[in-house]
Amino acid sequence: MFKSQFKNAACLFVISLLFAVIGLTNISPTFAHSTVSPKGNITQPVDEVGVPTDQMITTLKDLLPVLQELEAINLSFHRQPGWVHTITEDYSAFIGEHDGKATAGMFDHWEIIDSWTGVLDDGGTLGLGSYTITSTRDGRRLQVVAGDGFGRGGNLTLLQRGLQDAFGTPEDEGAQAWQASLPTVITSQMTDYIKKLIASEKNLHELACWTETEGDQAVLRISRQTRYAQAIKFDEYPQPVVGFNYEDTISLKTGDFILRKAFLVYEDDSEILYFSRELKLSEAGVSMPQETMKSFQADIDAAEELKKIISDKNNGTEYRLL
Repeated sequence: MFKSQFKNAACLFVISLLFAVIGLTNISPTFAHSTVSPKGNITQPVDEVGVPTDQMITTLKDLLPVLQELEAINLSFHRQPGWVHTITEDYSAFIGEHDGKATAGMFDHWEIIDSWTGVLDDGGTLGLGSYTITSTRDGRRLQVVAGDGFGRGGNLTLLQRGLQDAFGTPEDEGAQAWQASLPTVITSQMTDYIKKLIASEKNLHELACWTETEGDQAVLRISRQTRYAQAIKFDEYPQPVVGFNYEDTISLKTGDFILRKAFLVYEDDSEILYFSRELKLSEAGVSMPQETMKSFQADIDAAEELKKIISDKNNGTEYRLL
């Protein structure tokens, strides 16, 4: 599990967390949309996004074209030269057992994730590096990952504990294979979302999709339920699990997720919040503030110094995996 988590952390050197951004583009979807909520209440028409209908989307077949259009909008937003800056608040019911391990104190049920990702051109080419600080809700830092896009930097938190990043390196995998595994163009969270929807279609139990006006913006809401063929028993949960209930809110202006929630459903139909991610702040195509840039460079330099120290201690072995 740790290798998977930190492999994702490595990608933060060159790719955004991609769960972000509110209303900084004027692109609007052209699809006709519903203004019916699951309870049957008609909301105000959302004039700027097309002609509303009184029909709610209830099948994956009808939903996919809508999501594909939002994917294109989302890519257009993110592929602006400069920095993509997002802040999200995440909740995870299960974060793993870390007591007594090298990763103790690096994860929390509630996390604030402040991420900067550099984009070189309007084609979305990555290369300026990325900087991600994960903290608790009261501001205590859990992890710092900083990389300049040229291989300098790393997971500073692990390095401060005398460990190299637990996800392999050019030395472990071969320079060409390692380089080929890194993304070169910024992608959309919607792309992965669509793939997962298609993959989980056999477990889809119920789907409802409609549009609303929330505050001063138009949003797409998706309510989705998945159910397993039979209940599954996990040691960490008090009852067998029969599936998940999902609630997603997407900006029609940028194609980004504003709020995501996943609820674990027990055999007796009760549910608990398993995961949530709420967008708190977003910017795209912006300059990194001078003070942030200083911290970014300082953390990269600190990571480089620590890697040298660890390399010497390991008698020339560049990386030690957890």
